[in-house]
Amino acid sequence: MYGSGLLSSYGEIEHSIESPGVQRFPMQLEWAINRGFEIHRYQPLLFIVDSFDHLFSLVDRLEQWMKLGRLNDVAPGEPEVNEKDLRSFLS
Repeated sequence: MYGSGLLSSYGEIEHSIESPGVQRFPMQLEWAINRGFEIHRYQPLLFIVDSFDHLFSLVDRLEQWMKLGRLNDVAPGEPEVNEKDLRSFLS
């Protein structure tokens, strides 16, 4: 179990392991890069990395993408979510 938010919060660790409401998916850089999050709530979606070797290979790939300019169109800052979109996503 690793991740800055998970490691800093006992409640987040418990939630990530036990909550049936958490969606868990294999790590996909494209998805993770464009995924919004709220720092004041437990995360409803978590990415799974198989090992530190897997994590390091993803970091290497991300570094290559940055050098190639593949991340130049990623919007800075936290994304905004409006209530209409949120309701349509949850229904």
